[in-house]
Amino acid sequence: MVKLINPSGSIACEISAHSRSLNALVCHPFKPVFATCSDDTFIHVFNVSGDKNELDCNLVKGSRVSDYSLCGLSFAGPTFSSLVASPYDYKTLVVLENIL
Repeated sequence: MVKLINPSGSIACEISAHSRSLNALVCHPFKPVFATCSDDTFIHVFNVSGDKNELDCNLVKGSRVSDYSLCGLSFAGPTFSSLVASPYDYKTLVVLENIL
């Protein structure tokens, strides 16, 4: 579960998009976007809109990555429009190109 907290300390947005525990969350360096990965083998990308007291989070993309247990994420590429995921105990990275 992801909870976005506003400056006063109250919950501005709450997301339960994964069926298992989260392994990683990464925020885009320039856009109001973040991505999560979980033991459920899914990567989700969310857009955040609204003001600091009332946020709205919308799923931009959901992608299943079979046969890997993902443990890390990073936005990458010249415009940070791709997402790189690192599988646990595996030597190859998973790249999702042009997701934004």
